[in-house]
Amino acid sequence: MSNARAKGSVHAVARFVSERGPAAFDNHAARHHGVQRLSIYGGHVTIRVLGPITYFTGDKRGLVKYFGYKAKLAVLQVHKWVPLIAGNKGYRVLTEGVTLPSMLHNERVVAPLRILPARTIDGVPVVGVQGRAAGRGVRRHSIATWWISTGAHPLPVEFDASNASTRLTQRFSAWGKPVRVKRPHAIF
Repeated sequence: MSNARAKGSVHAVARFVSERGPAAFDNHAARHHGVQRLSIYGGHVTIRVLGPITYFTGDKRGLVKYFGYKAKLAVLQVHKWVPLIAGNKGYRVLTEGVTLPSMLHNERVVAPLRILPARTIDGVPVVGVQGRAAGRGVRRHSIATWWISTGAHPLPVEFDASNASTRLTQRFSAWGKPVRVKRPHAIF
């Protein structure tokens, strides 16, 4: 994980399946900024973190199903950006997992740990470190595995977590590539 933090940025793509249905996440994360696009509960949402300000927007279904908006309010805010700053209600939950440090923190694996046999993921030799999921990005009672590349400078390649009713698979690429996030227009 220290190698991952040192790289400073990553592109992560996740698939999540639960009793509420499937979700897909596409995240470009850096130390203090990032952008996350979600297709979830039949809707679409985008979150941008720019230092101390987090902006979010979405279609009507995304605002209602993901953020819990009432339908009448969602209609007024469809595809308009809403800013939040630290201390605002919902800021912490919405911002978690969008920047690199919070993503790595949300997907922690704790003891008891075990090393899984080496395998290959997308042509990359990896070894698994499996344990109990401990981060906020994963459901309770989940077993989680970090698949880490082998070699001189190991980096996360995949994170898997599952329990009786959910499954998350997240793949990582483009370590250290610049992430640019623009301040949105049409702010509500």
